[in-house]
Amino acid sequence: MTRSLRASGPSLRPLWVEIDLAAVAHNYRALRRALAPGTQVIASLKGNAYGCGVREVGRLLAAEGVDGHAVGNIDDAVALREAGIDGPILLYPNCLPDAAAAVVDLSLAITLNAVAEADAWATALRQPVDAWIKLDIGAFRAGALPQQAAALALRVAGERCFRLRGVYAHLHLPNPVRLADYARWQAQNFAMALRAIATAGITPPLRIAAGTAAVLHYPELDFDAVDPGRLLYGIGFAGTRRDLGLRPALKALRTRIVHRKPLGDADTGGFATPFPWRAGMVIGVLPLGWGDGYPRPVPPGAVALVRGRRAPLLGPTHFEHLRIDLTDVPDANYGDEVTLVGRQGGDELPPEEVARTWGIGLLELYGGLRGHIGRVYVT
Repeated sequence: MTRSLRASGPSLRPLWVEIDLAAVAHNYRALRRALAPGTQVIASLKGNAYGCGVREVGRLLAAEGVDGHAVGNIDDAVALREAGIDGPILLYPNCLPDAAAAVVDLSLAITLNAVAEADAWATALRQPVDAWIKLDIGAFRAGALPQQAAALALRVAGERCFRLRGVYAHLHLPNPVRLADYARWQAQNFAMALRAIATAGITPPLRIAAGTAAVLHYPELDFDAVDPGRLLYGIGFAGTRRDLGLRPALKALRTRIVHRKPLGDADTGGFATPFPWRAGMVIGVLPLGWGDGYPRPVPPGAVALVRGRRAPLLGPTHFEHLRIDLTDVPDANYGDEVTLVGRQGGDELPPEEVARTWGIGLLELYGGLRGHIGRVYVT
């Protein structure tokens, strides 16, 4: 494995995330092998590609032959086009007809959830655009309910400014293994909506009902295409029917010590310190804070690696700074590298362990990595 110093943006701040693009490619290829030939893959790049960098991940997957990208923020679609990606880009519900000019200029596909939305877009558009119908089959977010599906499909198909590309839904499956009845009910709702659309005389080119949870546990829902997100970055579910051998894309979160300070008893003035005090204490300051996504307050038991040894992190977390207890790492010094996620020396803080310490899921750990943090890509 080699390291590429291609970062997602210029930054002189010593704080960076290391992303393994080879892992993303591995996960995508494993998915392709699991799907029936001809099943399309629309890669979900929500949240800056789940914190991994929408430009870099988008380019990688385009080179791998992905059939399209989907984003939850039109700004990410702009970034993909600026990165030279010219394939289909689906906008999940995230913008209004005010963005019609940009949608046309960038050749984006919009999502329509209701007849009233189709009316508003038809009024705003000056040129035809690709459009997808979204169905709400139980998540109760965006999308037309099954009983509304035919009316929306008729409105879209009957308007020359829309080129209908497909119908999609997102199953709500926080635990696909344990929620089989819930998954079955949602699948029945999807089938009901498709029947209503067919009865209205409309045949969508593509049908999508499978994100990561369904892809991994309900292969019968693959249909014409799938739009997984988290599995591309190595985040799956335990016990699912499809074991793709996923590899984590998040390799490390690192920073450096920007200040080192021994503290004597006299330095406290007899007052309580903001963190647990001990004699002979040495603290370090890290350029990482809650403004960068680190938890506030510091989770109990949180540590980082300095010179290959674990050192406690000290609360409270500040906007752009965090303290570390260097007392038991006496050779640690100004400028030393500190690893909050990943391997250093003979020890490692895996993403799963860090997520547990923070009291969040692995998905939240990835998604909480702020976009302004520099990215270094490992291939």
